[in-house]
Amino acid sequence: MKDGPPVSAPGPLRRLSLAAACLAGVASLALVSLNPLAEEASATAAPALAGAPRSAVQSASTAASAREEVLINEDFGTRTTIPGGWTPKSGTWTVAGGALKQTSPKGTTMLTFGQHLDDFRIDATLSFDSAVNDSRWVGLGLDVNPAGTSPWSHAAVRRVSTASNGLEFANRLPSNSWSVVAASPAPRSVADGNPFDVSIEVHGTNATWTFEGRQIQTTQSLQRTGNGVLGLIMDQATASFRRITVTQLPPRPVIPLVEPGHTGLAIGHRGNPKAAPEDTLVSEVQSHRLGSAYMELDLHLTKDNVPVVMHDDTVDRTTNGTGRVDGLTLAQIKLLDAGVKFDPAYAGTKVPTFEEILQYAQRTGGSVMPELKAGWTKDQVRIVTALVQKYGLQSHTVWQSFDPVPLKYAYELDPSIARAGLVSGSLPADPVAYVGAFHGQALLPATALVTPALMRTMHAAGLAVVAWTADTPGDWAKLTTAGVDGIMSNSVGELIGWMSRYNQ
Repeated sequence: MKDGPPVSAPGPLRRLSLAAACLAGVASLALVSLNPLAEEASATAAPALAGAPRSAVQSASTAASAREEVLINEDFGTRTTIPGGWTPKSGTWTVAGGALKQTSPKGTTMLTFGQHLDDFRIDATLSFDSAVNDSRWVGLGLDVNPAGTSPWSHAAVRRVSTASNGLEFANRLPSNSWSVVAASPAPRSVADGNPFDVSIEVHGTNATWTFEGRQIQTTQSLQRTGNGVLGLIMDQATASFRRITVTQLPPRPVIPLVEPGHTGLAIGHRGNPKAAPEDTLVSEVQSHRLGSAYMELDLHLTKDNVPVVMHDDTVDRTTNGTGRVDGLTLAQIKLLDAGVKFDPAYAGTKVPTFEEILQYAQRTGGSVMPELKAGWTKDQVRIVTALVQKYGLQSHTVWQSFDPVPLKYAYELDPSIARAGLVSGSLPADPVAYVGAFHGQALLPATALVTPALMRTMHAAGLAVVAWTADTPGDWAKLTTAGVDGIMSNSVGELIGWMSRYNQ
């Protein structure tokens, strides 16, 4: 994105202090490794699920017309056996006394059920029966490995629910370590045998926790996979589930509209470029794990027509090579070092292909916001569109461009992939008509162009506004007051931390 001078490359101490600031601002979010080699290995180690379709993929134009559908509605007061397709993986599970029960307090126990869903709500009435100690928990698995092993994500309630971490969203990582991404106390205690109601709504990596009708907390950092199912999970505890309902929901708008004074989406600009080299896999992974709603990136085609992630027309600024991207083959570009100029600690970092980013997004449930460069032909847009389709990420992609022509091509090739128009310098005479010309969903203006009047105009037309690029709390506050639906920042970790404090 053309937003002025490139982000300067900090030295090792500055890089670490910036990273520490990000993490301090998002203490409740996932911890992010700043080891470039470990991070890149983590991002690429799991096998890609090439071509595996996502469930509930809907077009941007038809999503609004979708309806809720109840997929599971189990009242265990009317059952005497475990429902078909509900599979105990560990522990002792039975239906008795009007409830589905797990009766072994040893270790972590799990039962899986249902199908993979991107957008859903799970409602349950449950109670603790016992726990080894007050910190033990019972959880609703939101994206669980069908094998019953890590990774998974869940919404858990502790026996002492009024503790500061009594209710939490947590990710069990492939390494079998934990990442707690949100934690809050419950409004009341849940003593043994005392039933309580919970409701968890999930849209991709975003989730909202409601306890007995009261919204408690949200997260943008739920760990998602391409094939995870639902589950019930307990840690050294026993519990009874009286009722479980699963409702498939329509996908949220790719960029939900917010009211003035409410925070919108946080999006890392070119990844996490103050802590890692811009537009690299390690930078995008850091941004995603910090909670960025989209992995924002720039695309160019190599001489042999392979889309790679790089902002500039040439490789000169960000790598140890020289030459235009479209004058080099992929093999030549893969020989370049995209990290050493930023910081020697990142030496050996490679220029990623767009496909490598999509593979990571598919494995983790991430979303991408790639920029189509001005002047692209329909055949060039066709190449990147085919890759998004290959990985079933249509509902997790927003094309952006300063040039409306490639966005028109994108609409013609696949209208289910959302489109957003970048603007700088000055606004179009009619911003709504400008976005309408490519059947878009959003306008992405430079920060200085955002006004309350623009927000009223765009929202009245049902169109979102994401401002770029804002890096200070003062700018974040002004944009939030104006009512922007998202903020793009070079300091996404700090932005998310600021949003968390703002919403307290």
